[in-house]
Amino acid sequence: MTTTDGNDFRDSSDRTVSDYDILRQLDTKFVYDLFPSIMFVCALLVMGLIGNTLAFLVYRKFSPSSTRTYILAISAVDLSTNLISYPTSLVEMSFHYTFVHAWQCSLIRFVTSAQIIASALILVAVALDRHRRVC
Repeated sequence: MTTTDGNDFRDSSDRTVSDYDILRQLDTKFVYDLFPSIMFVCALLVMGLIGNTLAFLVYRKFSPSSTRTYILAISAVDLSTNLISYPTSLVEMSFHYTFVHAWQCSLIRFVTSAQIIASALILVAVALDRHRRVC
């Protein structure tokens, strides 16, 4: 590939290849390199959707207690993670070089971090509740 100016390249067949085409080719190569990771995230997405939905539906019918509340809360947060963070991670992996908007990337990171913190705080509340009941 030889460069003609800052915006396009010519490949060996002397056709013009734009910067976007090159970035899409890099995206495609990146997806092939990350294929096992993408499949793992897809498996987590499917299992998480099924497991958290079932947990939410089953524990919703139990009599009210602190344990029930914590389980419902953690399953709701994990379900939101499955519905928001995993698909956006898949998009980010698929469009690594051509992801257009920087604000979307920042928003994705913020939402994912908020979900992780919410899960951690719920687990701390569970630990404190268990400690209070035992001691």
